[in-house]
Amino acid sequence: MTRDTGDDARRWDAAWSDSTFDDEVATLSYDWVQPTLQFITRNLEGCRTVLEAGCGPGRILHFLGENGYLPVGIDCSLTALLEARVHLPQGRLVLGDVLRLPFGDETFDAYISLGVIEHFPAAEVDRCLQEARRILRPGGGHWSYLCPTFTHWRDWATR
Repeated sequence: MTRDTGDDARRWDAAWSDSTFDDEVATLSYDWVQPTLQFITRNLEGCRTVLEAGCGPGRILHFLGENGYLPVGIDCSLTALLEARVHLPQGRLVLGDVLRLPFGDETFDAYISLGVIEHFPAAEVDRCLQEARRILRPGGGHWSYLCPTFTHWRDWATR
């Protein structure tokens, strides 16, 4: 079964319509977020260009930019990207699908995707990971954070 990307975009537009960039950036100071940020920073040594797949309104892009990286964000939600654009006017933001990344092979030093992959049906998780691998330069880093209680992720992980 093929996923309706238009339906996904509408659903995420609705989800992000209640969130603001400032609300999202404020979460960067939360105790439970700090270990993730420290992990990312520690493991991005030697990286310059970073793709955040499923960037939403841009809180991680903001963090990456503030720390000297050249971040690029892709999201299927125009609502989220418009919010990001207001606060990240120099940021490179792309409306698109993480299953069909519109970037050339070996374009990025690192790929970050936080809380995204678990929303895909199990049959599409491999495609998501293949796309991440495709756009990474040799030796590049891939970090995905996910909520393993989602049914789709459990289905994929246990096959």
